Amino acid sequence: MQKDSFGTTAVWSVTLVNKSDKFVYTDIAYQTDYIAAGNSLIFQNKGTIADCSVSPNGEQKADFRDAAYPPNVAWFKFKITGGKAKLE
Repeated sequence: MQKDSFGTTAVWSVTLVNKSDKFVYTDIAYQTDYIAAGNSLIFQNKGTIADCSVSPNGEQKADFRDAAYPPNVAWFKFKITGGKAKLE
């Protein structure tokens, strides 16, 4: 994760790896958490990575703007929360 050139928006760069040899994944949903030094949650965002599809046994890099970067962030995390699977 990096901030945009203005330092106001979180910009994520992730590589998604599909270990299935039968399914393609689309509509990949994610959650980002922005956490303060005392491990308290400052902000949480949920979304879907636009125009992202991961083929069987494939990788896909995705770069996307997430949310306004909150003040006092000590660390952050990203996790996949869902997606649609379709037989290839």
